[in-house]
Amino acid sequence: MKTRDGGTLFHELPQTHVFEDLTPRIADLDGDGTSEIVTIRSSLARGAAVAVYGLQGGKLALRAATPEIGRSHRWLNIAAIHDFDGNGTREIAFVRTPHIGGVLEVWSYSDGKLIKRLEMPGVSNHSIGSRALRLSALLDVDGDGKVELVLPDQPHSSLLALAITPWKVRIASRASLPAKLSGNLSISGGVIAAPLANGRKASVQAADFR
Repeated sequence: MKTRDGGTLFHELPQTHVFEDLTPRIADLDGDGTSEIVTIRSSLARGAAVAVYGLQGGKLALRAATPEIGRSHRWLNIAAIHDFDGNGTREIAFVRTPHIGGVLEVWSYSDGKLIKRLEMPGVSNHSIGSRALRLSALLDVDGDGKVELVLPDQPHSSLLALAITPWKVRIASRASLPAKLSGNLSISGGVIAAPLANGRKASVQAADFR
């Protein structure tokens, strides 16, 4: 990690673990004015977990982590870090085992601990063997001023708009795709660009969600 004063900080894992992520995310999770680093750390024996790192005594140290999935070669993919419930702090949303019965989990970080808030099955945000990890976006699909988390269903044939509140997560609406989703979602001007397996790209906007 590069610091503001030009220094570099490292954190080395034991041989029993690896980082299984392309780009760590930097975000102030708890609203204290200091950023944390959020990434995916995998145990060779027990699978993946979300890990939160921060500065401690001038060094980069592990602050908190979710439980590992429990089996080797079981992975998760972070979908978004956002203040979904409007309480002033950011939640971490990720999909556990996106290739096999993907389950969305939403966790909050407070007082050095990660706390599980919500979960919902039947979603995905990765295709096995692909290096595309950003199969998710944030878009206000219903015009209520709050963004929904948009990501594919398990077969990658539709985009789901998930409304997340402090009490529950639900499918607010969905947009069918003309072919299977095949790559990273990008968003510009309220329009989601979705690359498809047929070589084309679908443009999906709020009005397409039903």
